[in-house]
Amino acid sequence: MATDVPARSPMRSCVICRQTLPKHALTRYVLARAQSGAAGAALMEDPRKRLPGRGWYCCAEDLCRRKISSYQGWRRRAKAGDGGETGVHRV
Repeated sequence: MATDVPARSPMRSCVICRQTLPKHALTRYVLARAQSGAAGAALMEDPRKRLPGRGWYCCAEDLCRRKISSYQGWRRRAKAGDGGETGVHRV
């Protein structure tokens, strides 16, 4: 019996719609801090799902993809006093 999903595929939830899907079906985002002394932090897409740090997952639904740029849940993990620009950076 052939199948696309491994028998023991890890499951993750979309942070926008809370739908639970296999990890490989979701896009992972990580918190990327600004480099070279610039203030700010933003969510950055992690297409290989290998970057270090806490990851947030988003499903492929158009509405979820649009809303991830304004998702505020990652701020709990950011250090207080960041005060910089925020957003989503695609790789």
